[in-house]
Amino acid sequence: MEDFTLPEIPDSYIAIIVAIIAGFIAHINLKHSIKLQAKNKWKEDFRLHVSDYLESVMNFYFYSMEVKRNIQREEINKNFQEKQSLMASEVLGRFNRITLMIDYKDSDSLKLNEIFQAQHSKINDILSETPPPDFDFPKSIGNFFHYSKRIYDNKK
Repeated sequence: MEDFTLPEIPDSYIAIIVAIIAGFIAHINLKHSIKLQAKNKWKEDFRLHVSDYLESVMNFYFYSMEVKRNIQREEINKNFQEKQSLMASEVLGRFNRITLMIDYKDSDSLKLNEIFQAQHSKINDILSETPPPDFDFPKSIGNFFHYSKRIYDNKK
């Protein structure tokens, strides 16, 4: 029986093959790193926008309660009314930033939009001095946070 031997491969070919494989692995790692950085940036931006939005909603709620107390005491404080209007416009602007970041293909995003629409309707009722229906702002804020967190956690 004859001994089978592999033909000799020159060392330069082995070096070229190793360099090609290393380059391919580096390319895959770079691509993965870029995707991970983009995901982390999206998550950080989303977190900041949600935080800003919730802060604006809470400030609007605070100023609305102060305006309501002033009306009940028959006092007029233009400063609170101006801040209330400013917060209302901030709420809308900040939600628009969130809207641009999410796609509405999942139920959490749709629920988040539904909560915002309810909050926005309540804000319009408050600003137009229409007696609004009962609306639990603190619960709505909690729900908004809950669904935002689910979107944040499920970002792929």
